[in-house]
Amino acid sequence: MIQNDIACFQNHLLEVDAKKAAGPTWETVRYMVSEIQYGGRITDDFDQLLMDTYAEKYFHQEVTRPNFELYKDERAGISYKIPDSGEFEGFRKVAEAFTNMTLIIYVTAVC
Repeated sequence: MIQNDIACFQNHLLEVDAKKAAGPTWETVRYMVSEIQYGGRITDDFDQLLMDTYAEKYFHQEVTRPNFELYKDERAGISYKIPDSGEFEGFRKVAEAFTNMTLIIYVTAVC
């Protein structure tokens, strides 16, 4: 499944490059994530609204800034930043560095 998602995004980025656009069209990326990738699995209007909200929050131009923080909770001392690496392997290393404890702290802080 994830390979199909990656291929879909790569195709979009290649199309953007072919058109000499300045960057990805974030509206298209959000649509691809919210409506195409997950839309068929969403069963009610509230869940679709929630998915659209997540897409708006996490897929936009600002995420390309160096050191962009996806989430920050100063009280809990938690901060999740987008890796500076433009390579897939850099993102993989960051994801693999998450521990179960990190995820428990995150869920506790958010909920």
